[in-house]
Amino acid sequence: MLADLHDDELMQLTRFPRHAVTDICTLLESDIRHPTTRSHAIPVETQVLAALQFLGTGSYQWVVGRTCGLSQSSVCLAVDGVTPALVKLAPTYITFPVDQQTLRATKLAFHSIAGFPNVVGAIDCSHIAIKSPTQHEEVYVNRKGIHTVNVQTVCDAQMKILNLVGKWPGSTHDSFIWRSKMDVHIPLFSFHFDWKCELTVGTRTITLSISTKSQQSSLISNTDLRNSLFIFSVTICNLVKLWV
Repeated sequence: MLADLHDDELMQLTRFPRHAVTDICTLLESDIRHPTTRSHAIPVETQVLAALQFLGTGSYQWVVGRTCGLSQSSVCLAVDGVTPALVKLAPTYITFPVDQQTLRATKLAFHSIAGFPNVVGAIDCSHIAIKSPTQHEEVYVNRKGIHTVNVQTVCDAQMKILNLVGKWPGSTHDSFIWRSKMDVHIPLFSFHFDWKCELTVGTRTITLSISTKSQQSSLISNTDLRNSLFIFSVTICNLVKLWV
């Protein structure tokens, strides 16, 4: 089946080049290959082609079946078999970089595109249409009145997916997803920071001195960083107000 398709046709059907489809077949073979050929078992390549075409185009299963030489029910079985096999491999291939070398390379790659500094990922949300669920149906209705799941995706400069969050219903705002779910811890660069300030009011003088040191191995989450900066700012303001 795979050999019968030209490269351009394969890309149009699956949105993947030939070598990528071949690699996917190899990765999923142990999970989706039938133990025997009884009852005209569907080959691995045909299952993968049917599932990728269905996922990539969103077409009807019977239309996909006409392309792959399968019935609608066989396409449904192929999708049900390939999808969980792909999901099982997701944590292996969808990972956000946390080492300094990779983060530095990502920043340089983004900077070379538009000159914007210190970018470690491009983030956006997309609404994926679903059938109306039987439970809590109203929370899946987005602002356009369509039942969806709001999926947040982060990619690098080569458009490789680094992080994916797909659990929030369509009524959820993008900013809420960003605040609620970003299981990424970015290591800070090693630094030593000294800050000193003298405030004079009348005849009184107050000296504020802060020394901070962070090791390269320490990890801090986005929430922890925001909280630490907030507490630091409030502490300084309170000290100044008490003295003044």
